Amino acid sequence: MTRGTVPGDLHHPVNIHPETLPSVHSEAVQQAPVQGSGHPAPSVTATPGATVSGPVAPAAAPLPRTATAPSATPSPAPRSGSKSIGFKDGLGNWKIHGSAILREGDSFLVSLERDFLVPDNPAPLVFTFTELNWDTTDQNSVKDAFEASLLDDAGHTLVHSFSPERDAFFNIGEVSPAALGTAAMITGAAVQTVTLDLSAVRTGTDAHIQFRLVNNDHDTQTSVRILDVTVPTNDAPPAATIALQNDTAPDGPGTDAYRSDLLTNDPRVTGTATDDHGVSKLEAQADGGGFTDITAALVNGQYSFDPGTLPPGAHQITVRATDSAGQSTDALLNFTVNTPPVAKARVDKAIDEGGTAFFDASGSSDADGRLFAYQWTFGDGTTATGPAASKSYPQDGNYPVTLSVTDTGGSIATDLIQVIVHNLAPVVPPLAGIQAGEGDQASLETSFTDAGVLDMHTATVDWGDGSRSTATVTESAGSGTVAATHVYADNGAYTVSLQVQDRDGGSAGRTAAATIANVAPAVTPAATSTAVKNTRFTLQVASFTDPGFTSPAAGTQETFAATIDWGDGTGPIAGALSVVNGSPGVLTTGTVAGSHTYSSAGDYAATVTVSDDDLGTASAGFTIHVLAHGPNKFFVVDQSAHTTFRYDLAGNPIDQSALANSRPRGTASNLAGDTLWVIDANKNAYVYTAAGTLLGSWTANGLSQPQDITTNGTDIWIVDNAKDRVYRYAKAAGRTSGSQSPDGSFALDPANTHPSGLVTDGKTMWVTDDFNHTDNVFVYSLAGTRLGAWLLDSVNDAPSGITLNPHGGTDLWVVDRQDAIVYRYAGATTRRDGTQAPADSFALADGNHHPEGIADPPPAMPQVAQGFTIRPYATVEKPGALGFAAAGSRYGPDLFVTSGDETEVTNDQILTVSDSGTVRLFATLLPQADPGDLEWPTLPSPFGDFLFVIERVDPAGSWIDFTTTDPSRALVEPGEMAFGPGGAYGTDLLVADSIFFPKVARVDPTGNISTFTNNLSSGGSMAFGPGGAFGTDLYVVAGVDGAPTRAIRKLSPAGVASAPFATFGRADLQALTFGRGGAFGNDLYVTEVTRTGGTIYRIKPDGTISTFLT
Repeated sequence: MTRGTVPGDLHHPVNIHPETLPSVHSEAVQQAPVQGSGHPAPSVTATPGATVSGPVAPAAAPLPRTATAPSATPSPAPRSGSKSIGFKDGLGNWKIHGSAILREGDSFLVSLERDFLVPDNPAPLVFTFTELNWDTTDQNSVKDAFEASLLDDAGHTLVHSFSPERDAFFNIGEVSPAALGTAAMITGAAVQTVTLDLSAVRTGTDAHIQFRLVNNDHDTQTSVRILDVTVPTNDAPPAATIALQNDTAPDGPGTDAYRSDLLTNDPRVTGTATDDHGVSKLEAQADGGGFTDITAALVNGQYSFDPGTLPPGAHQITVRATDSAGQSTDALLNFTVNTPPVAKARVDKAIDEGGTAFFDASGSSDADGRLFAYQWTFGDGTTATGPAASKSYPQDGNYPVTLSVTDTGGSIATDLIQVIVHNLAPVVPPLAGIQAGEGDQASLETSFTDAGVLDMHTATVDWGDGSRSTATVTESAGSGTVAATHVYADNGAYTVSLQVQDRDGGSAGRTAAATIANVAPAVTPAATSTAVKNTRFTLQVASFTDPGFTSPAAGTQETFAATIDWGDGTGPIAGALSVVNGSPGVLTTGTVAGSHTYSSAGDYAATVTVSDDDLGTASAGFTIHVLAHGPNKFFVVDQSAHTTFRYDLAGNPIDQSALANSRPRGTASNLAGDTLWVIDANKNAYVYTAAGTLLGSWTANGLSQPQDITTNGTDIWIVDNAKDRVYRYAKAAGRTSGSQSPDGSFALDPANTHPSGLVTDGKTMWVTDDFNHTDNVFVYSLAGTRLGAWLLDSVNDAPSGITLNPHGGTDLWVVDRQDAIVYRYAGATTRRDGTQAPADSFALADGNHHPEGIADPPPAMPQVAQGFTIRPYATVEKPGALGFAAAGSRYGPDLFVTSGDETEVTNDQILTVSDSGTVRLFATLLPQADPGDLEWPTLPSPFGDFLFVIERVDPAGSWIDFTTTDPSRALVEPGEMAFGPGGAYGTDLLVADSIFFPKVARVDPTGNISTFTNNLSSGGSMAFGPGGAFGTDLYVVAGVDGAPTRAIRKLSPAGVASAPFATFGRADLQALTFGRGGAFGNDLYVTEVTRTGGTIYRIKPDGTISTFLT
């Protein structure tokens, strides 16, 4: 007989239950020779659940085997344990030639075999079988048998066999009952159990249990099912431990003892379960209930078990470990599930802010023993411990207070109460009275306290005049100060109310009396002024300030009245007020103006008085210097006195000069007023200066009885009383000798038969007529076309001359030979019919009783572009350049003006003019220095904060050498200057140098001079563009090449001159400047100076030129 050798471990536990064995089915097998015998070997398919069947073999006698008695007696050691080596884990550890169900096949032998080691005092070997089914189909064949043997390594039986010829200790045949060796016994019916006593087998023997089906028939239906096999073993039972996974206890000092008291909130357990051959099953039981399989929780000998929620009280958990031999060990743990404590914080509390609340936890308890810890959480982030506590609350509010108690099992219970802290209002002491003047700052200051030391406060003040403000609060830890200021617009008694409020609405109020005194105005008189007698003038006589102001919110008004005493005995009169209302911190300002006419020359001490509505009064005096006359306005010739009399605008006589001609009939003057023509009855035109110096005379041919003369500055017209015609002498205004015949004439209107006066404005001609006292003024075009006629006033019944203002205006003046009076007809140049009364008149001087002509008046006031006015600002002799310092300069806001004459040897000066027109000396320039231009750099600048007049002048008026003294590099004749705006032009100082050798020089901050450009035919004024449409180019006055004209050109940063930007005639262009916004815009302005006057032109960015000021 041959046994197979399938490796296996006899000591490995088998955990497969019999009922999980695979089902039986048939498979084909192959034959193979049996080693060492002539019998065919069994054919085996060794797969779990396979059916082992052998091939059909010829009948044979039972397998011969010699039984060998045991060679050793049982050991006296204690009886060993047993372990199952059945089929719970399949056939992996069996040496098999079939399956657990042995089914007869076509081979002689089907067997199943496994080894085990016999221990000391071994327990019996036990196996059970069932379903032994015999094949009885072939009654003539050899009968089948099922048997079991226990053999050693040599194949000898270790126990007594059932027959000496055989090695099996058990045999049961198809037709024979079970045969047993002496050490074996069998019990049972459907399931039969065979028990084999192994006490005679030597300890340590390697025993082989073998099951066989043997047969010699040709059928294949015999089978048997082996349920289990148990063999002896010396393996120890499993070892098991158990403990609480978390024996809970409170945190904190002294808690170690509570971590092993088996009082817990967590019933989970943990422990170990080990066995030499492994624990095959681990179960847990709680409080005597059923066991739960927790084998899956056993990892590397460690386990944990959660019995779920257990009620407070005593509990027991048992953990049972079973090994593969079926041995088991129980581990028990008795513990107590903690009963939570009860927290009791008593009742809600109410206190005032700043007060203290007291707390008591004595009502708290614990069923398992004393409480371990107490903690109070006061609702403001602070805490305390212990069964009793107190807490001070500095701030009102509702505070949730939580009591937490902890027992020795680590359970925590809480109780919540509310502490209501009531707010307390702040406390403000009585307020002191407030004293101030109107317009001055009134101050309120006080202190306050609050029990709520964490409170924040605001304060408002009602000042009693309709205004409220927020005060400044400074506070810390429940005390603070309040400060506020206010400006009262008017004097009076006011009730001031203060409210201090905390952020929770608590407030305290106080009142105070504010007594506000009136403040009188402060008056600043005008500087000494000049007037002309008999000339009505209007003068701003004073400015004033007052801290009071009109306040609509307060319902108060600050009003003023003013009187002016002109100092000539006429008594005080009301002044005209102009008031700019002030505001808190801003003074009310005003001016006082008045109009007056002095009848006599002299110095008058005038007084201006300003009073407010509360009788606050201030006065100031000033001097008015009244001149006997003003500038020469009119020339009147006298027929009998042969004299020219000069008058100002008011008719005050200035002086007189004798005429070289006799019997004068009329007079005229040029536009500048510096040349006078007088026509006499002898038909001679005499030419005089304004001072009366004779320049020459010439004879006007073609006349019969000349009556008056007029000019447009080029031509001369003379009216003839005998011929009733007007004769024109072309270009005769330039004649001073010889004679000239008329170049044309026109007949007067048939009604104009007694012409007495003649005047023209260069476009229209007016002729007075003296006939039968029907006094007419006839209006003609220069060609002689009648345009109209109108009647003079009846008092003006002997007109002998007429004139107008050739510089503009619409008035006409007519002199009366009978009354010796000059009458002014306002707006009469536009009249063409009707009658007009004179606006005013003045009497001629003694000696001027037979006036025969009045000259065209020279300009009395420059004519300015529409919308602009000119007013006197300050009187400076021989003014030159002027300018303001740069913003933020040390030189202040005054206007700086140069004064002097380059033809004089005396030192020139720099003057300052204040905003009120006061003139002061600032600096005296070096001897024989030309005042030139004034410039300041835009700050900040590498040139520093200095005034430049080619040389530097510091703010004290001291002269500082600046430019080089090297003659080869020095400036020749410096003129206007400009500081570069930066960018491509840089920030150096550019100077226009010498009109004879024109150039623009560049001067750096150290005073070194270099040439910026020589690309000019002549040069002068300059200015940098302000940006915008003009750009930032350098604009300069320069000659036009090849033509006797002047132009404005642009100079590029490289010094290259552009084509003319704007072109003028032969004029001397000066003072190039750009407007600074407002009504002036940013246009370019330039002054044209001629022999007889000057004009300021306004130039647009496209080069369009218009007249701004004449």
